[in-house]
Amino acid sequence: MVSRIPGLQYVPEYLDAETHDRLLATVDQQSWLVTVDHRVQIFGYHYSHAKRAAFRIGGLPPWAADLGARLSRDRLLPRVPNQLVANDYRPGEGILRPRPFGGGALGLAARDSAADGRHLAARGQASVATRVVDVPRRAEWLRVMPRLRYMSMRYARHASLLLVAVIAGVLGSRNARTETPARASTPEGLQLLHTMQTALGGAEKIAAIQDYEEIVQAKSSNPDGSPLGEVHKRTRWMRSPNVLRLDQIGPRDTYVLYYDGTSGSGWEILPDLTGPDPLQTTGQAIALVGGELKFATSYLSGFQLNQWLADRTPGYTVTSPAPNVLRIEHDGAADDLTLDPTTGLPVKSAGVSLANPDRPVQAEMRYAAWTTVAGIRFPTQRANYHNGQKLGEITEATIRVNAGLVPEQLAAKPPGAAPDIPRD
Repeated sequence: MVSRIPGLQYVPEYLDAETHDRLLATVDQQSWLVTVDHRVQIFGYHYSHAKRAAFRIGGLPPWAADLGARLSRDRLLPRVPNQLVANDYRPGEGILRPRPFGGGALGLAARDSAADGRHLAARGQASVATRVVDVPRRAEWLRVMPRLRYMSMRYARHASLLLVAVIAGVLGSRNARTETPARASTPEGLQLLHTMQTALGGAEKIAAIQDYEEIVQAKSSNPDGSPLGEVHKRTRWMRSPNVLRLDQIGPRDTYVLYYDGTSGSGWEILPDLTGPDPLQTTGQAIALVGGELKFATSYLSGFQLNQWLADRTPGYTVTSPAPNVLRIEHDGAADDLTLDPTTGLPVKSAGVSLANPDRPVQAEMRYAAWTTVAGIRFPTQRANYHNGQKLGEITEATIRVNAGLVPEQLAAKPPGAAPDIPRD
């Protein structure tokens, strides 16, 4: 073993060539999420950069669990990992600083890289490096991280697996989040936001919108890509009072939701997941609590008309992590909007979806067409991706603004617990 870096254990050829190639092939069969600088897969826990905390999104797949158990059994990790991040870097894409959140157990598998003890990689296709970073030595180890960007510049591909033992008590510490200084908006971020505002029609016109209604028709798909059916959705929003109403009809996804952002409360009529009619609700309104309340809160704070005025709204932070990428952070969430350098309009947005509160996933919305209403450009045709897999595509959209929505109507529960969506 080599231990030139504090906290590093380097094991040449820990995996033989056959195991290495089989593992990499298995990883490539999974769905990749495309970020601003590389491809990534996340299992076990999702880390929120805005909240400086992690949230469980499920267990590790069997192939990852087997590798984690082996690393622990061989005493290369102090405990069995429960979080995995797979990264795929191309030429010129460097490894960013990891955020070692938890008890500090980490493992790395590398391909097509070179190492001399400084660059934390392996020599030869089948070599693998593992490392363990304990909490007290974390600051020492991070000092060597700027060198890692050199590593991916030399080869056609560098794929890595980062295995982490997440300790929920550490991650969920309220004090740890409180001690983190509040991020401030940056000039680069604000410049991009103002460019987008101008492309959309101007900040003053956006601010003049007091209520918004959209009715869409979409095609939905299963995670394996097979067609699921047609979805109809009606979204109603009011700036003051700050309320949201969602009515949706879709296969096993028919629901009604109302949320009052001022009181922080609301109700929901959930989908019937077991009945003979896949387009029915449960027929009973229940209070928003737990994950459902978090979903509603995130949906409202991330609503496009709120994000478009992020420089005027308390609690929103605007930065730019990459050229033409606008990051808007709000209520513990962060969305990255990639802007077209010519038009200034968003090409796509990326964040974390809480549609299933128990299983947050990497989500991406890609915009294909826009329409102008009251001098403001709104996205119409758009596609929704979860973990790189397209789950829905909006094909038709009707939008109205400042139509005189009434708060009492949005708060009223629909007759028969059925979504209130006008149909032509």
